[in-house]
Amino acid sequence: CLGAGRGPELQDTHLADGEDPLDACPWFDRRFCHTRDERGGHYRNQTIFFGGVRQRVFPAENNYLLSKVPLLRYRLFSPLAPLVASLLGTLTGIPAAFLIINILLWLITALLFYEFLKIVLEDAFFAFAGAAIFTTSLPMLEWALPVMVDMGSYFFACLIPLLYLRLFNSGPNPSPRGSFLQGRDIRGEVCLGLCLALAMLTKPMLLILLLFVLSASLYEKRYASIPVTCALPLALVM
Repeated sequence: CLGAGRGPELQDTHLADGEDPLDACPWFDRRFCHTRDERGGHYRNQTIFFGGVRQRVFPAENNYLLSKVPLLRYRLFSPLAPLVASLLGTLTGIPAAFLIINILLWLITALLFYEFLKIVLEDAFFAFAGAAIFTTSLPMLEWALPVMVDMGSYFFACLIPLLYLRLFNSGPNPSPRGSFLQGRDIRGEVCLGLCLALAMLTKPMLLILLLFVLSASLYEKRYASIPVTCALPLALVM
């Protein structure tokens, strides 16, 4: 509340019992800012606020930047990437830690997508071309690399389907006999369940991967694997 010559100053305003606050102090801002930029900053991954009380009381040609408003919102349900970055950041600093993690995940995701396409397409050349197009596409370069947790989302989005194909020997080019994830291997199912839990801790939206595994297991009548591959990650995350 700010009088600004139109009413009593805030320090002189008193609210009696049962009195309407708007009658005692009618001058206030409904929002703390006038404009909001969802894609601000150098990497276009920050929410920046402009205007506010200063803009109203002291109008200027350009909006005031509200630099005192935190631009980084902590994600309570996405703790994995900030946790890893904080551990690595003790050696490199937080900004460099996120950059290193995202570059490593970008390279690994390219390999995972290549392996996934090799199983689906049964052609190494087309798998390589598809992986190259995917890893150099605009969403990967514009969003995955600069943003904190998005590269991890792409990583798990490629890892989970690949693990499922290897685990249950699905697809036109099944994994060879004796593989670590071959057949009804409980170790492979636990590995898939743990990866699903880590995926949801990276970004809650990746719950869709668990729904994918659950739907595929029900469709292929692999009911024995559901407690490990679906119930285990939910228990760990909840």
